[in-house]
Amino acid sequence: MLGDAKPCGVMVGSTLHRFRANARYCGWDLETESLNLRFARPFQVAYCIADNKTIETIRSDFIWWPDLEMSEDAAHITRFNPGTYKLAARPAAEILEEFDAVIYDPSVETVFQNGLNYDVYIHQNWRRLCGKPVDFSYIIRSIDLTTLTKALRKGWQPDISSPEAFLAWQYKAATYHEKGLKSNLEFCGKEEKIEHDYGELHEAANDVVLMMKVYWKRLYQLEF
Repeated sequence: MLGDAKPCGVMVGSTLHRFRANARYCGWDLETESLNLRFARPFQVAYCIADNKTIETIRSDFIWWPDLEMSEDAAHITRFNPGTYKLAARPAAEILEEFDAVIYDPSVETVFQNGLNYDVYIHQNWRRLCGKPVDFSYIIRSIDLTTLTKALRKGWQPDISSPEAFLAWQYKAATYHEKGLKSNLEFCGKEEKIEHDYGELHEAANDVVLMMKVYWKRLYQLEF
């Protein structure tokens, strides 16, 4: 059981993320045409470079697919505007190359919300459609805020005995479900009384900013 996970025995110190003076994160989010894990394509990607206190840079790009098939629900939730999309979208392969250069950088840890259950698979769809091989290698350097929020709610101690153990622990937490256990980004931000423009959620760049604000809170609420 996750709740029975034992502390790894690592002394509180520089090994914890909150004490990493040279921490570099890529917080990222995708907006997609549907929720189909196997075939859905992202039409927007936003990502930032941040440390333990501030966001240094942020990017947001619309990804061009000539045959994009937006579901009615996805279009409503993301406030998708076809006109804006057609004017601003850039070639999928071009944006992928820029994005992958960041998340596959071994000096960068990636941060996402529910990414282990969704975004990492959509990213692979994107790669596949651009002629790239499947490559999940960056997830060993990934932090899913959903797992940290569940840990906080349930009093679990993340297993940080090794990067592999932490990733395995996150996968267990990511798939844990309990009625009434809330971990969505909006709920977390409001619960932590974080100032943010909540009216623009599900716009990728807006979500990335809130994600990092929540992450900075979790740094000091959990030992990981």
